Amino acid sequence: MPLDEASIDSVSSAVIVCSDGRMLGPACCALLSAWNNLGPVKARLFLLVVDVDAKGKTDVRDFAARHQITIEMLDLIAPSLEGHDFGYWSVATIARLYMDTLVPETVSRLLYLDADTLAVASIAPLFALDMAGHPAGAVDDCLMAFPAKMSERKSRIGMAAGARYFNAGVLLFDWSMLPQRNVLKEAREIFLSEPERYPFKDQDVLNVVLAGNWLALDPRWNTQTGLMSIVDKPAIQHFTGSRKPWQSSWKWMHRDARRFYRHTLLASAWSDVCSSERILASIGKMLSHFGAAVGRVRKTTIVRSYFRSIRGA
Repeated sequence: MPLDEASIDSVSSAVIVCSDGRMLGPACCALLSAWNNLGPVKARLFLLVVDVDAKGKTDVRDFAARHQITIEMLDLIAPSLEGHDFGYWSVATIARLYMDTLVPETVSRLLYLDADTLAVASIAPLFALDMAGHPAGAVDDCLMAFPAKMSERKSRIGMAAGARYFNAGVLLFDWSMLPQRNVLKEAREIFLSEPERYPFKDQDVLNVVLAGNWLALDPRWNTQTGLMSIVDKPAIQHFTGSRKPWQSSWKWMHRDARRFYRHTLLASAWSDVCSSERILASIGKMLSHFGAAVGRVRKTTIVRSYFRSIRGA
């Protein structure tokens, strides 16, 4: 059940994104999109930065000034993980596990967003949501629709076969519960004790720590790429996978997001992140998208069936 609208302003709210130097442009876009969709909520915007130099921080301040917002930077000294193989992951991937060491205790409700997300509709309801005693809220990972793919991952990280596994790209925290149970501290201690066990890093350990004790949110609050065809009115789009809207490999389904990134970053220090391309390349992406539509039908049907089955679960 939602809280009374009048109580929204009494909750100390915040939105946070984590980024290293390579993702500053998209991260700032994520924060700006959240700000544009806060409505009556007075939330602080935090950017937790990892290994970002002085120029990068100046670029963030310039971006914030240009868009008339305030971005508070929180500087995280990344933990030493020498000898551990992170593969294609950045150490910044586990930055959210340290949010409790930097986010002020005065915050009561914290919305975490991955740097590859955009708010595209009002997110105010999240700050008025009754979390029913759960420390965090999240959306099922799209791959939960494919048990065979998920079973091996859950087995490896020690989760029960029937447990639900969420996508950690959007997380809603009841931050006021932190003194009673610090799930982030628990998660990072587990991760640091055996980092190679968790191929999806902080997402895996958060699922382990929060197993059976997280609030399932509607998919519109974390509309992953695999859900975009089944969610009618997404509020937060999450560009999962390796093809991001600001990259040359962008997908046709992300064309509106690409326009947002291009327009927003054009006058910034990251103007080259989302460069223009020839019209023929765009046409090629469109044709490829519609040409593969038949192949996506079965997958879409499976995903839709799973998410329908868990509504009200």
